[in-house]
Amino acid sequence: MSASTYTPERMREALKLHSNSNDCNDLDGITLPAFLDDQKSPCTNPFAAALDYDQTPPPEAPKNIEITKEMLKSISPECVRHVWRQVVWSVLALGWNCSERLAHDWSTGVIGRRDCDKFNESDFNDLVRDFDPTKGISYRTLVHHAKEFGYVGTEFNLCLSVHPPADGKFSSPWDNPAALKQMLRHPPEPFTWLINERIPLGRGILLTGIGSSSKTRMLYHLAIGSIVGELPWEWEIDSTGKSILIVTEDTINDVHHTLHNTCKALNLSDKQIDKICKHLIIYPLAGQDIKLLATSAVDKSLVKTTNFQSLLEKITDIADVVFIGIDPALSITTGDELDQGHQRALGKMADDLAVQTGATVCLVSHATKASQHTDELSSHNSRGGGAITDAVRAEFVVRTMTPQEGHKSGITDTEERKRHLQLVATKGNHLPPSAFVPIWLRRGEYGELHSSDVVFDEAQQKATNLRVQRAYEILTKLCKSSQPKLIEWRQACIDNGLIPSDTKDSGEQAMNRIKSQLKVAAKISSPERGVWIVVE
Repeated sequence: MSASTYTPERMREALKLHSNSNDCNDLDGITLPAFLDDQKSPCTNPFAAALDYDQTPPPEAPKNIEITKEMLKSISPECVRHVWRQVVWSVLALGWNCSERLAHDWSTGVIGRRDCDKFNESDFNDLVRDFDPTKGISYRTLVHHAKEFGYVGTEFNLCLSVHPPADGKFSSPWDNPAALKQMLRHPPEPFTWLINERIPLGRGILLTGIGSSSKTRMLYHLAIGSIVGELPWEWEIDSTGKSILIVTEDTINDVHHTLHNTCKALNLSDKQIDKICKHLIIYPLAGQDIKLLATSAVDKSLVKTTNFQSLLEKITDIADVVFIGIDPALSITTGDELDQGHQRALGKMADDLAVQTGATVCLVSHATKASQHTDELSSHNSRGGGAITDAVRAEFVVRTMTPQEGHKSGITDTEERKRHLQLVATKGNHLPPSAFVPIWLRRGEYGELHSSDVVFDEAQQKATNLRVQRAYEILTKLCKSSQPKLIEWRQACIDNGLIPSDTKDSGEQAMNRIKSQLKVAAKISSPERGVWIVVE
């Protein structure tokens, strides 16, 4: 059947097909609301989906519950009565344990924080009593009305698990396999990134490096970038929100110096500073003994403490947290650094916290000294039990430039060489190959990090300098008539053959390198996001 040839008669036919009752004669006398006779488009009919789609409701997973709330927020509970009735019934049609509560909270204005003068408790109870899951209303009716009211967010994930039993409980985890039928019927959702194709959102990651490799400063950059939407190197922020830093070895004075000097060196605008003040939460815990994992007296394994539960509750209360940094990882556990089981439990704790909050959780660990002298880094660089890397979804290593690399790049001054850091992904589920190519950063006067223009070939150095200079000249010409956006500048560079045009990613990366070098050299500035001008 095709929804594009919908008729009221076919609607009745579809209702019969989807009824669980053997006696469907009563459906023949249904009087359909007038708006269902509108055949201008199948999208105007909230029941049209019943003609073509499997009506199996999505599983009662936390993510799907949040999506339902977002859909309901877009719909006014003081809409016309027949829409209110359909929305309430469509929520009940989900068949979740929380369905009635969600419908009630929306109807009373709790979801969406609205005043609902029209709400009547008795009326609502009657509506719930009259709900009949065999009469054609499904969760797709909710999707339809949400879109009609302007909802443009994500839709339900049908592949999180099979639908739970009637009592909402599984006797064992083996009763809840992945829903393969739904997976093969529907394309997967795109990955959600904190940093595009580098750091996944909602999973645990590990940042490791030897002492004095700017691990803590990297954590500050990631936290600030997750708020203001940009980093001073070639990584693109995909998700912004609030950030939490748990720095167990820092005092309030340490935090003051680091945060103040980092923001000062980054030349952040007043608006960005205000945003950081509102959305960055830092816990300096030096002098306190805060553990999220403790050794069980029964079997010596590591178990989550009350501090873990209270942190989880705090993050939930804060809401909209996208990044959580914990430095150093070893300080929040009583476990043994050399015990593989303890280290894996530490990594799993971070990933559990990430999955349950939806934020990226970054643990900072010390790397082995051997990593400092390795030309091409591989995974499992954390000191002690390397099993911590197994439990997280990505590992990143940061190290200073070696004397050999300094010689190849023409940096002979020791201080200048030690300013340079290599950052590279050494493990990453679903990361593209480009994520495993090292990038070089440079420490500024206050320890802040910027993209470095270091190159390791003399001919390449000359070519790079010439390309950057020509890009600067192009921007200078563009600025004579307007304040060009980055995309306009990039296109002009493509037109002049300065950067590749074969793929969007390669062009953007080349442009970001040019932009970073000119920014570090103080030759360009950004009066507003996405706009770049030459500095007179």
